[in-house]
Amino acid sequence: MLGDNFLYRPVRILIGFIEIAGYHGALERGFRQLGHTCNFYEFRAHPFGYANRKRPLLSRTIIQLLELRKRYDSGFVGVPITIARLLVQLLFFLYASMRYEVFIFGFGSTFFTPITPSLERLRYFGARFLVRIGKRVIFLMQGSDARPPFMDGTYQNLPVEEIVALNRAKKRDIQTLEATGATVVCDRAISAYFTRPVVDRSFILCPVNTANAHRSTPPAKQKKAKGRRTITILHAPSAPELKGSDRIREVIQRIRIPGIRLEFTEIRNKTNQEVMAAISDCDIVIDQLYSDIVLPVFPTEAGWLGKPAVIGIYDKRFVFAGIPAEEIPPAWYIDPENLETELKRILRLSAGAIAKRGEAMQRFVARKATDVHVAQKFTKIINKATPPEWYYNPEQYSYINGCVIREQKLYSIIGSIAHKYSLAALFMNDKKDYIARLKAAGIYSDIHETR
Repeated sequence: MLGDNFLYRPVRILIGFIEIAGYHGALERGFRQLGHTCNFYEFRAHPFGYANRKRPLLSRTIIQLLELRKRYDSGFVGVPITIARLLVQLLFFLYASMRYEVFIFGFGSTFFTPITPSLERLRYFGARFLVRIGKRVIFLMQGSDARPPFMDGTYQNLPVEEIVALNRAKKRDIQTLEATGATVVCDRAISAYFTRPVVDRSFILCPVNTANAHRSTPPAKQKKAKGRRTITILHAPSAPELKGSDRIREVIQRIRIPGIRLEFTEIRNKTNQEVMAAISDCDIVIDQLYSDIVLPVFPTEAGWLGKPAVIGIYDKRFVFAGIPAEEIPPAWYIDPENLETELKRILRLSAGAIAKRGEAMQRFVARKATDVHVAQKFTKIINKATPPEWYYNPEQYSYINGCVIREQKLYSIIGSIAHKYSLAALFMNDKKDYIARLKAAGIYSDIHETR
């Protein structure tokens, strides 16, 4: 069991088991720079090449077994492969429980993820056991692993019946996770299904891997040609259909500003190294239109390279509530429904004003969101020295928007669910402020709460 002197002695930390936009690899590097023994184990390879390091043998073994299982998805051959993979994971769990003192599970993964549906109840067994024997366990929630499905644009085209079934499963999953007794780090906007206080990730931020991201000094200057200056805008969506890419592209093509030429670059399915190179060559980045996270990875990387970012967020009052001004990134946060007006305002700024905003972003990221800074914040959580203001109580939850989904589409889904079933099918009846805001917005004022 860890003592109160954790901050002052090296400890052994395990991070697992799915990489999300380079977060966990950067966190591993940050802990190591602080003098701790830290290993990040992956159960699947990331397609965008964030792993700029040699994976541990165990990670490579499990990844290979999973690839074999996909190849032999049906038939007799797949059975022994599944048994072998589960046996390796079980032996790994027993080994890790003896070797490591701290466990950070990212994106809802555990020692037994992925696992067959018939064994789903075992998914959180390892975490509960580790807490019971005195280990420090943290679940780092990063999006759809916690967000209610009806708020998540990933599922917006599914039948209402399937969305309700996903709501039920997600609520049950969160309840099981909470029962482990582990600490939860979670953005407040995706904490709707939690009942206990969580550490708001808005204070933690996303870490930049300073080994991979070389800063551009000074930031690239906007080009001038034929009496006009060129502003290069970069957009790098991982899922264009969800990030509002069509609207972004359409609006930029329509904007005309005297004396300014807009050069819009959209890149997809590129490695992280290619994305960083593109950031270095641009003036402004546009992240997405429908975010519920204060500073996602892409604009964080842009900030590290001295480039300002545009981020669409519906309910800024909720997302930034309780966060001191000095902790709010100097990005341009815009209303997704006023995209053209907001972009014109930004693009009309002088070259010097845009460059200064990029410099402000660079200072913010360098002081608060490097791999070392984020690891230091996690160290406070691990040592049970979390500042009180970092906690968010989900009982106060009142965010009526979603992520990667347009407001009108979300409200249509909520209305359809309430009409076909009842308000209970959202699994949000314990969030009184949320229900009150939905009614105040008139989203389903004519619908009864029960049927």
